Amino acid sequence: MRIHYAGMTLICSLTLSAAMPLAAEWQWGLYGTAVHGKHILETGSKTRDANGFAGGSRLTYPRYFSAPGVRGRYSTHNWLVDLNYQLTNGSQRSGTARNEDFALYENSTIRSSGWDLRTGRYRDTPYTINGSRNFADASGKSDLQYQDLEVNIDWYPWQSDDAPQSGFFLGTGLHYSYQKYQVYDVIQYLRLVNGFFLGPIGVGNSFSSVEWEFPLGFGYQWHLEQLYIKAALYMNTGINTGRDHHKQRNITFLIQDASGSGIQYNLELGYQMDAESPYTLFARYQGRHYYSRGTIQIRGGLGGEYLLQYTGIRQGVRISRKETMLSSGFLFSIP
Repeated sequence: MRIHYAGMTLICSLTLSAAMPLAAEWQWGLYGTAVHGKHILETGSKTRDANGFAGGSRLTYPRYFSAPGVRGRYSTHNWLVDLNYQLTNGSQRSGTARNEDFALYENSTIRSSGWDLRTGRYRDTPYTINGSRNFADASGKSDLQYQDLEVNIDWYPWQSDDAPQSGFFLGTGLHYSYQKYQVYDVIQYLRLVNGFFLGPIGVGNSFSSVEWEFPLGFGYQWHLEQLYIKAALYMNTGINTGRDHHKQRNITFLIQDASGSGIQYNLELGYQMDAESPYTLFARYQGRHYYSRGTIQIRGGLGGEYLLQYTGIRQGVRISRKETMLSSGFLFSIP
């Protein structure tokens, strides 16, 4: 498997040992994560070409998979540093991918998702183009390779000296993820002038991307003897790149200069086995919504010159990733 290295993640962390000593402490552990979501690319423009056509395309990649991970934490009085790293063991089936090509009309709408920094408004949907009509539609099996690294930092500004870490905290960070999708066993539908085509075409396309997100937010942690509950909410900004290759047309779309925003919310429940035990069990629920927009550079392939002249290159590409993650595992305190 191709290995991608990333820097650190400072997003606010989601964990804290139930009986955290006031002195510095190291903890290490293992966990597993189940992911449920989708990754969507949309291009399109209502500007008509020389033939009077306006349209675009939408690629939907499923994110239904599981991955093991390793976790390490370092805590002091007011600070917690939390590292999480997980990856799939090679390629893993992630669901059914879809590739749509459509026409756009006067009443079609194109609206970006994520934060509007000018107005402070937030639009939370992975679909930015509405009012379209498909003239081509393909679906196929999708395999996914995935790596994810976070190094999280929490700061408890009002932490008392005689209590474990608890109460209000601020968090910030950096989150890195890499994913590569391979689509195969594709069934293609194409509307023709005198009928339609429906049949298998074999291998479809591949899509790989690298994303860096920078969350900033706050949260609160409650303690009840050996039990803790931790909740947090973050506003994310980020940058990303990608490569989308279509085998049948031998055409490649390179995603460049992409940036965006979104939200992340976390909820974690943990339990220390007993007051003297070095083991802490935890379960964690996360929601990650990230929406970005960039430009595409088209290389080769059937229809490449036409696309460069008339279509989505003018409006660029919109990338959406929306998912929930459920994790569970344990941590072991190192004396």
